[in-house]
Amino acid sequence: MDITVRSTKLYRWDSSVYFLFNLLGLVVTVTACTAIFKVILPNELASAGHIQFLTNLSLLFTIFTILSNILTILVPSSLVNYVNIYMNAISIILETLVALIYWSLRIFFIHLIVPKGVTKENFIPVHTDVAVHLFPITFLSLDYYFIKYQNFNIPTINVLLIVTALTSAYWFLLEYLIVPPASYPYPFLNVATQERLVIFAFVALAGFVFYHAFNSLHKPIRSLIYKAEGKAKSA
Repeated sequence: MDITVRSTKLYRWDSSVYFLFNLLGLVVTVTACTAIFKVILPNELASAGHIQFLTNLSLLFTIFTILSNILTILVPSSLVNYVNIYMNAISIILETLVALIYWSLRIFFIHLIVPKGVTKENFIPVHTDVAVHLFPITFLSLDYYFIKYQNFNIPTINVLLIVTALTSAYWFLLEYLIVPPASYPYPFLNVATQERLVIFAFVALAGFVFYHAFNSLHKPIRSLIYKAEGKAKSA
């Protein structure tokens, strides 16, 4: 991806409307982040703190991505756009993984994500749950498919390096934070090291596949959306 090619406007909406859209996203995500970091953790998780959760790390990254969206409005440049594209790509991969893993397990195998000591009465409120585990991917997808002119178009080798680096970073972060007898943040990670390696490798592969799916689907989905809009206006 040539940085000089990305100097044009990235979004199709009016700048003031796009600013308000991102301001709304920022308010929701910052509020959700504040709420989730105030949650009192069970004893087996308390020592590692809130930063051990992939959900929380992804939410923080999404907040910085929204801020980078705002920068493309306030101080547009090829460098800002270039960084913004990478940040959006990383955020949408992370939040897709978070949403798919969380909601599939939350609905069908709740014991794999909720520690034994946590009862239904201790769950975070529904509005916070949705704001943390569903709003980010919804916001990022709307931004990407409805508003952004171009797909990510990041070189495959860069995507592979980013996915590998992020997966490795999270692995070593957990190894640093989790000190026995503390548990891993998600019960499905409380397995032998080799099994945990397989889980991490699978999630990394899924992230790599999701990137290419998002990148490939941008043009046909965007064409479908705005072709339908054009027909409606001409009717």
